[in-house]
Amino acid sequence: NKSENENKLTGENQSKTHRDMTDSSSSNNGDTFYYSGFDDELKLNEQNAKRDYNRLIFYMEGKEPQYLRGNIYDVFNGLSWETSEQTKHRIDRKHNKFVINPELEKANEQYTFTMEASIAGNKAIFVPDGTAELQFPGNAIARDQYGALFSPANVSKRTFYSVKINGQNNKLNGRPIEPASSLNTPDNEELERYKQLPGELGSRFYTLSEEITQGGSNVMEKTVKIEDYLRKNYEYSLESVFSSQGKIPLEEFLFERPVGHCEYFATAMVALARAQDIPARLVTGFSVTKYNPVTGYYEARGLDAHAWAEIWVDQLGWVTFEATPPYALPTPSSAKNTSQSIEEYLKQRARDAQLSRPDSLATMLLNSAKQVFEQLNQLLDKSWSATKSGLLWTGDLLIAYGWLILMGLAALYTLIHYSRYYLLHYRARKTLEGAYDKSALEKSRISYDVIQQIFALHQYPRPAGWTIQQYQSYLIQNFPELSQEINQISQDLNIALYDDQANMDTHASDSLLQHAETIVKHKFVISRPAEKQLKLISALFQHFSSRRTATDNK
Repeated sequence: NKSENENKLTGENQSKTHRDMTDSSSSNNGDTFYYSGFDDELKLNEQNAKRDYNRLIFYMEGKEPQYLRGNIYDVFNGLSWETSEQTKHRIDRKHNKFVINPELEKANEQYTFTMEASIAGNKAIFVPDGTAELQFPGNAIARDQYGALFSPANVSKRTFYSVKINGQNNKLNGRPIEPASSLNTPDNEELERYKQLPGELGSRFYTLSEEITQGGSNVMEKTVKIEDYLRKNYEYSLESVFSSQGKIPLEEFLFERPVGHCEYFATAMVALARAQDIPARLVTGFSVTKYNPVTGYYEARGLDAHAWAEIWVDQLGWVTFEATPPYALPTPSSAKNTSQSIEEYLKQRARDAQLSRPDSLATMLLNSAKQVFEQLNQLLDKSWSATKSGLLWTGDLLIAYGWLILMGLAALYTLIHYSRYYLLHYRARKTLEGAYDKSALEKSRISYDVIQQIFALHQYPRPAGWTIQQYQSYLIQNFPELSQEINQISQDLNIALYDDQANMDTHASDSLLQHAETIVKHKFVISRPAEKQLKLISALFQHFSSRRTATDNK
């Protein structure tokens, strides 16, 4: 079943151009990345040629980590994987986009990709499961029988493309899933091909499959048991190569040397499922799960070029299974802040470095940086825990003794309020007592400064720009009982500032200090605590009351 937009490309078949190690090394320079899992034939008994483990291949921007499909294999001969269906079908650009699967409604999540290296000998366009639309440079692309997408030419460095997926339907309990549709549902013949196994597999292989899946009542339960068995009982290694003569590498991996790279785990997963009459296939692509909180992008590096298994589940579609221990199905980050996100990223990078080059300087630096952020986050957690405990204790204290605390705070505020008047009056008196041995000019200035401070304390400050005479009149108007003292001090200061200071009588100026002392000792009305606030509230209340009365009258 094909879309109306697809036309068969006559003569366009996949050429089986598997590279040897010399070709791969020569193509693995400059801006080109090579991984044997992207060849038309994936050989198990050959050293994995993926060497640039730390090489940045592309950036991905989007909501969540993803597994991106590249090549899909269905035929296993015991030594290698191939694709039995070589025909590709053309998809033309329409309305500035490629419609990949029109049956996927509500494609509401967009992912963008920026290539930082080209993939040697591979034209695959790497996309997540559930891709509905594709924006890609060019007028046509191709899709093979298995749903994999291909560009007319190699996807080169700096290529930018984007996809839209249905973010709600491309997951099954966290597992990536290509939803079942008329475009990807296999017929009976295809289902049998997805159950094919090489005849050389011994009886112990089928016995192992029976033992592992014992107790599983359906396809999902059996395949989960297989996945769990492989993740727990086998070890991952990048350097594992089986060169045994006359043996299928898969059996050597399962029964003799339980160490292998991802192609062995994925092959074992598919083969053990097929032994239970479950349709399965091997997929290669990228496991894009490392989010860099500094750049805001997910990163795909050389070590992220990966192989995994897909199982066909009726009515659901092709479901992803991850049997390789260091890899994990894509899940949203659990980090709560930037520091934790950086720690999570460094942990992933340090793990990859430890797998690929454990003794390198880069690995040592990554481990050191990871430890620094681990310690920093532990410190932050402890600080937050202490702060939270303090806040909870304060809250409990307020609930239990809130009324008592409020009374204590009110008493403290009142004490500070009245003490302020006492302390300033006390300081003023001391200042005047120490001024008797000063000159006449200094006595005059000190007297005036003291009474300015006292009147300002009692809410009668001298406005900016006022002359001595203006302030004098203002004070006499509000304090007529102190008019003599105010007049004398103000007049003498004018004389001291503007008349002949040489003829001033030092002993006569003593009376100014005495007048100032009288003002300091005067019984002023001290404002009540929070009187300003109470007056403001009262004024607002009166304002709104008057407006309401006026409205009612209207």
